[in-house]
Amino acid sequence: MKNLYILILLLSSCSSVRISEKFQSSGDKVYLVKHIKRLRGWNIIYVTNGDSLFKVITKRQPLENRSCKIRKGHSYRLELHWILENMKPPLSNYADVGCFDYGPKLRICTEPAKGIYKLYYTPSIKGLCYVGNE
Repeated sequence: MKNLYILILLLSSCSSVRISEKFQSSGDKVYLVKHIKRLRGWNIIYVTNGDSLFKVITKRQPLENRSCKIRKGHSYRLELHWILENMKPPLSNYADVGCFDYGPKLRICTEPAKGIYKLYYTPSIKGLCYVGNE
């Protein structure tokens, strides 16, 4: 009976390890929304994960459902992507790119003084609506 109990315990611990490995490989992390700015048709969302601060850019869209709106001080599971990650040819030194044009009169820049060296986007947020990872 004691051996059966140990066997069940071992099997259950192995399955939980597999689940956590699968979760880690998805690239999702939980981020806390610190600040939201709206600027000429774009949203700039400052989020943190641990000690790191990230600047996420989303295009402003009409809010279809108020219950999905992201809020300052709340945490969300996001999949962040660097704006230049699919650039061809690949960028050798991302520090050379400090600002990005988002239209004729809008330039959004990194903020090295705050530790923000890259700009990000996420499929998890449309406008200011949290849609999760569809």
